This record gives sequence, structure tokens and C-alpha cells, in this order.
Amino acid sequence: KVSMARPGAHRKFYDFTKSEGPKEERDEVSSTPEDLVKYVAQNIIGADTVFSTPFGPRKVVYCDYIASGRSVKFIEDYISCEVLSQYGSTHTTSTVTALQTTLFR
Repeated sequence: KVSMARPGAHRKFYDFTKSEGPKEERDEVSSTPEDLVKYVAQNIIGADTVFSTPFGPRKVVYCDYIASGRSVKFIEDYISCEVLSQYGSTHTTSTVTALQTTLFR
């Protein structure tokens, strides 16, 4: 079994059997760093947004990545499908949704 208890934690939420546990190996597509950067850039939400100015339409140039980065489509898709669909209060461990949300932390 794989324990989901945090080191130093006083309560244990769940034990996975090996067949249920987190995937040990990832299906990775071999690609170059350049391919990865291109893929992320193509998935930035709002990258092609245009706004009106007195000088005509202009493309948004986002420069405040230190304060907050732009949303990335594949990350937002994962959150929407895998996290929010099973979201529950972390203040209880009596429901499967609360347990799942706690384990996401």
C-alpha cells in the first residue's frame, strides 16, 4: 500500500493499493526544449487578443508575468475536468469529494 499521510501529519486520509496509486511512469513524448516552449506559447489563453486604441487595433502585450502569469489551456482543461468536477470542502474527510480535494493539496 502507498500511504497518503503527510510526513509529520497526525491523520491519515487514505491508503492506495499499488494498482490504484499514482502512476509511476509517465507517457512522455520526446521533444526538444524548443518544441516545449512552442507548445506552451500556442496554449496561452488570450495570446491573440486585440483591443481598440486611438491608433487602431493593437494586440495585447502582457508584461506582468512576475505578478501573475497567463492562463495556459492544457492546465485549465486539467483543472476543469479533473479537479473541479470532484471538488469538495477540505474541512471534512467524510465525503469522497472532500477527500479528493484534500489529496490535491
